[in-house]
Amino acid sequence: MANYQTKYILGKRLGVILLAFSLIFSAFAIQQMVFLAKTEAAATYSMGAQGKGVKTLQQKLNKNGADIGVDSIYGVDTRNAVKSFQKDKSLAVDGIAGPDTHKALNNSKSKNKTSKKKTSKQTATYRIGSQGKGVKKLQKDLSEKGYKTSADGIYGANTAKVVKDLQQDAGITADGIAGPDTHKALDDAKKKKKEKQKSKKNKVDKMTTLGDSEQVILVTTDNMDATTGTLETYEKKDGNWKQVMKDTAYVGKSGLSDPKQEGDLGAPVGKFSLGDAFGYEGDPGTKLDYRDTKQTDVWVDDPDSDYYNTLQSTNSKNKDWDSAEDMNHELYANGIEINYNESNTPGEGSAIFLHANDSYTVGCTATPPDSLKEVMTWVDPAKDPVIVQTPESGLANF
Repeated sequence: MANYQTKYILGKRLGVILLAFSLIFSAFAIQQMVFLAKTEAAATYSMGAQGKGVKTLQQKLNKNGADIGVDSIYGVDTRNAVKSFQKDKSLAVDGIAGPDTHKALNNSKSKNKTSKKKTSKQTATYRIGSQGKGVKKLQKDLSEKGYKTSADGIYGANTAKVVKDLQQDAGITADGIAGPDTHKALDDAKKKKKEKQKSKKNKVDKMTTLGDSEQVILVTTDNMDATTGTLETYEKKDGNWKQVMKDTAYVGKSGLSDPKQEGDLGAPVGKFSLGDAFGYEGDPGTKLDYRDTKQTDVWVDDPDSDYYNTLQSTNSKNKDWDSAEDMNHELYANGIEINYNESNTPGEGSAIFLHANDSYTVGCTATPPDSLKEVMTWVDPAKDPVIVQTPESGLANF
């Protein structure tokens, strides 16, 4: 029992001693922090100064709206940032970070991101030797406008050169220093580019044969013999044609045909309305009338048949054809009828559809499965959709 009490008392005393040491250490640490803070506040930095204190200064300046590189070197950019801060806080503007500047920085609330971005964009000045995110953004903006320079965040001789090129083009002082006037010139150039892009007409804007159509599926190829091209969809909104999607288009094995003839393996050139959607996989959600394909469904392609270019059944009592397209073919899991040769003129082509595939067809138009589904769910009969198929050189005909 005595041993137990002795151990208990010793343990309690040890705990008290450890607690005392902990409190002493904490007090020492706090004193050190206060000492460092006072030392930092008392330190004076000017051009040429280097070290952790300068680094901390640069970080605080950035939190207060500056946009300078944090490199621990008190250079021109740091001095200018200090001057700007001193002016903002009604301090003596000498570009030297002394006790008053440190005190103001410590008491100042960091500016929000929006304010920082505004300062960076409108008032930051960059020159040879400047570094940081602001320089990198400037370099990217310059490159986008055709003034090519690497976006490495370092303002070197090449960046200064392209800045001069921009300044000369804008008719401002060409000194290679990116100040407010240069930023404004770059912003103006970007605005002009956007306005030019906005005013630039797309392919469908130039078409004059679309009538009341508000949706267009445009299939173009480089030339009449090309088997691969581009499928684009456009929709008219607020009087303007907007592109909805774009993907690869596959046309006939012999390219495009004009005029189209039965068996020529070409996809027809022209503007056509759309018929029903169809398939044996099930309706993907199209607004078109959807027809579930039956096992007996065929599309007659025999020019000598009275039912040429129509959907028929192999069970028909009036069957008079020797050839027909099997609508249960693997390529026809889903598709849309293209209303080509609606007069059913013998020999002018039949069974023309938009379906899924990854290669040329024997007269239809195809696109990858995901894009076909996108077209099928997008197209709206209330918007009088049409499909236009042409080589690029024939766009003016529409």
